[in-house]
Amino acid sequence: MYCFVRPSPSLDPLAFLSPIPRQNSGKLKFSFVIYYKQVAPLEVHQENLLDVEEQLQFLIYVLEGVTIDHSLPLLKGSFSHWLWQSLGIQPTSMFPSVRFGLEMAVLNAIAAREGSSLLNVLCGQTEEATGSSLDVKVCALLESNGGPNEMALVATTLVKEGFTVIKLKVARQADPTVDIAIIKEVRKKVGWEVELRADANQRWNYDEAVKFGLSVKDSGLQYIEEPVNDEDDIIKFCEETGLPVALDETINSIRKNHLIVLAKYTHPMIVAFVIKPSVVGGFENAALLARWAHQQGKMAVISATFESSLGLSALTLFSRYVDLLKLDTGRILNKEENSCIAHGLGTYQWLREDVSRRPLMFGYNPSNGVVEASVTDAGQILQNFQFNQDAVGGDFTFREVHAYEFMADLEGTSICLNVQEIGKNDDSSVVVFLHGFLGTGEDWISIMEAISGSARCIAVDLPGHGRSNLLGQDYGLEEPGLSIMAFAKILQQLFDSLQCRKVVLVGYSMGARISLYMALRYNDKVSGAVIISGSPGLIDEEARKVRRAKDDFAACSLASSGLEPFLDAWYSGDLWNSLRTHPHFNKILASRLQHCDLKNLARVLSDLSVGRQPESLALMEKGIKTVGETSMENSPVEMGELQQLMQKDGTFEIYPEDLKSLLFKIDQFFLMENVRNEEKIGVAALQSVGGGHSMALILHGQYFHPATWSEYVIAPDLVERFGNDFHDPMEEI
Repeated sequence: MYCFVRPSPSLDPLAFLSPIPRQNSGKLKFSFVIYYKQVAPLEVHQENLLDVEEQLQFLIYVLEGVTIDHSLPLLKGSFSHWLWQSLGIQPTSMFPSVRFGLEMAVLNAIAAREGSSLLNVLCGQTEEATGSSLDVKVCALLESNGGPNEMALVATTLVKEGFTVIKLKVARQADPTVDIAIIKEVRKKVGWEVELRADANQRWNYDEAVKFGLSVKDSGLQYIEEPVNDEDDIIKFCEETGLPVALDETINSIRKNHLIVLAKYTHPMIVAFVIKPSVVGGFENAALLARWAHQQGKMAVISATFESSLGLSALTLFSRYVDLLKLDTGRILNKEENSCIAHGLGTYQWLREDVSRRPLMFGYNPSNGVVEASVTDAGQILQNFQFNQDAVGGDFTFREVHAYEFMADLEGTSICLNVQEIGKNDDSSVVVFLHGFLGTGEDWISIMEAISGSARCIAVDLPGHGRSNLLGQDYGLEEPGLSIMAFAKILQQLFDSLQCRKVVLVGYSMGARISLYMALRYNDKVSGAVIISGSPGLIDEEARKVRRAKDDFAACSLASSGLEPFLDAWYSGDLWNSLRTHPHFNKILASRLQHCDLKNLARVLSDLSVGRQPESLALMEKGIKTVGETSMENSPVEMGELQQLMQKDGTFEIYPEDLKSLLFKIDQFFLMENVRNEEKIGVAALQSVGGGHSMALILHGQYFHPATWSEYVIAPDLVERFGNDFHDPMEEI
């Protein structure tokens, strides 16, 4: 389970109960019950609570039994390599706050195995061996929401508590004049032994920032964070005002090629990087940024994003680790590195409640005269964490997949369908997943797990596949054809049994073609369809003839030679180039060898050939919206233009950057908004033969193989949008 925790009305962090380590044959693996991490998406994150909830449910499923690589504490790319090779997850596809929480859980699992702490496994040495003070100097945080005298009084109180570094939030007023007066008054009251920082959070334009910078130039600011709203103006600001600058939001947005991007910010007046591990995507990325900053002679300041004592404990240990990295860099570069950096952990003062029964200790250290976070206490909290149940707003128990059999009839033939179901018990949102040729309903389980909190999710082994069987027909009847129309009739019987108003179909390849056909012909039962790598059919009769012959030959080969040689030939095609490079390809291939009903599997390949498929383009008359390079601004794409997108095999040339970025934009597609240029997608309002409507989202590309979807995330708006009554996009045009 994981619990939702609300420390204040404005915050909505998520504390997550994650797997505990399990030792097996000398290897550390994930099993389930208790280990902790914190995922706390706030306004500074691109993701919201629903986004991370679904990704966390997904991770719980794929982490079971995965071996933990003991090189992970080295960071330096080890986590990214492990995510891809062991989990099949593209590192950039994870939400930053989720990756931060996952890395925190994994490092704590390794520490627990070794009877050590997160700090020690990162450093590779004991606390005693590190030398110097183990505690972490803390910077206080002050919101400038009052007048100069009021803010100066609050700052004075903080100094009396022992804080020697204070950061003031600025750019909250209509004009920089008030902020200028606050900075000057605070400096006057606290004296010159206290370090002052300012943070504008990119809220000023260039002229406003320069006005502030020139006016407080003599106030002794250690730096100002993100003074301008255009990163191209940062260096110009430094040179015009002479005020030292720290980068925060600018570096938080970097997702890849960090060192190449950072090369723009070597200017000597850029003196610090403020690094939020939960925003930059975990400890590995944060350490990379910190090392680069140290090598450039800049400060690396670790900053919290209103985590509870659980997250703050991990950040405290990581801050200490970054301080030690600075000392190592200083030794390598023959530089004296004595002064400790005050890290941005002062957000603890803003929380009304704490998810931990034992709050992290922050206190005044009389030996050095500063407020510090206790490294020892942070390690103990992580090792012996206990929830404060009074702060838990709700919990969630992960649902089990329920498997059952459904009997259908096709022209006198009994068909037993294997069905798997998970999710909500009500019928407000029902999503049915249809696999491709050689797949099974199992392909979709990880995606179903992810959205099971928002919808009732159902996956079916289509006839000839997996554990579904044709049991025989009535005496004297011929075997029925397994055409796309036959599959639709079978599925209609299943939908009737679900006793729900309408379903959303999500289909891949063969399943996508069935979904498109049903969205057009059965809109009394289908409210929408996600068409992934599916063809609406071939228009040219000669092309249809060629495709029928090709698929009939492949079907004969499958029936006569068996599954293994067929699969070798099938996956040798160029279509599967990207799939063959996937680290889980051999696992996927092994799952395809489990099919037993080769006779009917071959019949499906022949009967459901694209060359025999009813051509659906003529029915898609209501309008198509394509987004990306083929975008027509707010004009619907005519059918001729859609046909130009089609290849000779009936597929669409629609390639997104990756499935995460594409699905993350689904809500915008339905609102008819533009998305990034490198993404191509069609949103079609389908008018059926009977005049009704359903919505189709048309996706295509080598990325779209459900068996590899562990590298992506599912959009939380998918079910909500498709589950609504049909909305005609033409109304938006």
